[in-house]
Amino acid sequence: MILCLLPAFEITEARHSKMQELILALTQDDLEKTSTWEDVLDDIRILQEHDTDVLTTAREYLWEDFQAFATLETDSRELVAICLKEWPFPAWFSGGLSWGDIPTDIGAYMRKLECVQPVWDQMILWACEDKLNGKGLFAKGGPLYQEDT
Repeated sequence: MILCLLPAFEITEARHSKMQELILALTQDDLEKTSTWEDVLDDIRILQEHDTDVLTTAREYLWEDFQAFATLETDSRELVAICLKEWPFPAWFSGGLSWGDIPTDIGAYMRKLECVQPVWDQMILWACEDKLNGKGLFAKGGPLYQEDT
């Protein structure tokens, strides 16, 4: 079984713009800290052969993944929002049984995004902010909203 997770936060227009700035400013070091991104960078090098900037292309791929994830329906059967009691933030989970590949389309986007530390850190900040302020998934009527008793 393969599980992918991302901090669950509301994707506002301002956050969308902030994430674009963050992703397009990532360094080679930011992207090479995980084996997943080393594989992606190797694929880019093979596709481009010798001539173009691998870092720029990797940033563009990651930005495309974030945009694809941001436009997906969060009530999809491939995705569930959960706030575990011990965690300071809610998370989106996707996954399933697999022979080694990512079992869901949503999970494929999540897998790359969860591996880049600056992206992960920013998503955690937003998820914690939403939980603290009762926004996003925690807004009244949202899937994680709880009445004070």
